Amino acid sequence: MVKAPNTCGCLMPLRERIVLRSGSVEFGTRLEAQAGFDTAAEAFRVAGAARMQSVQRALSASGARAAVRDPGLADLVRREQDTKQQADALLVRLADMLSRPTSEQSPDSVSNLRSEISLLQGARDSILKEIESRFPDYADLMNPKPITVDQVQAVLGSDESLISTYVGHERSYVWALPKRGAVVFAAVDLGREELSDQVALLRGALEPDARILGDIPEFDLGAAHDLYRKLLAPVKAGWGEAKSLLIVAHGPLGYLPLSILPTENVMLGSEREPLFANYRDVPW
Repeated sequence: MVKAPNTCGCLMPLRERIVLRSGSVEFGTRLEAQAGFDTAAEAFRVAGAARMQSVQRALSASGARAAVRDPGLADLVRREQDTKQQADALLVRLADMLSRPTSEQSPDSVSNLRSEISLLQGARDSILKEIESRFPDYADLMNPKPITVDQVQAVLGSDESLISTYVGHERSYVWALPKRGAVVFAAVDLGREELSDQVALLRGALEPDARILGDIPEFDLGAAHDLYRKLLAPVKAGWGEAKSLLIVAHGPLGYLPLSILPTENVMLGSEREPLFANYRDVPW
């Protein structure tokens, strides 16, 4: 069983000191040990918050307001969204004004705009606090708290592990959470652009523009295993014993089922009947 919700968003590259040992990432700074700070767990929480940005943007749209049943809540949501739109419009005007030469700027106009923006932002904060106080369930939906490693492990089954990914511009990050034990974390030198190209290459054989079965291109086992070696092998200690994997795929990885990645670098055997039967011997 594989569950793979796809999310997107962006996060500045995480800054970490990592030591690669035996295919996994070990955080071993003295300061971290003294502070009792789990860098991998904190990075997992931060990446979760970044992935939620796209969910929050969708929920903030007018469709979310239309779905609200309580008239009081609907009014608060409308006021919050209207206030935000007004503040955003003034921010655009302010940015345009400040981009002009100094000689063309009006200090009084700039000051007035900033005051109006501050008032609107303060009003929006007050509305959000009222929503949180009166309608906590909706507030949690609009602004969900990032899930922690402990919360994930509490709901995992005894034979389950969770694999979570975050794709940055220059590097990607992978976490493997078993039911018990420490989270296994890896930072991979594989950025969004390169990863997108690899996913597109592998998907070419999964959704080919073929008229007949014989036109389907051979699946690139070498490229697929290379992706496994970079993404999943370093964190295998956290998922290798599980019978079921729950996948939280981010960015380009949301378009690629991880079950098509071979665990070994093998060559495809000769064709035999029925068609594509030679793929049965691949250690997916």
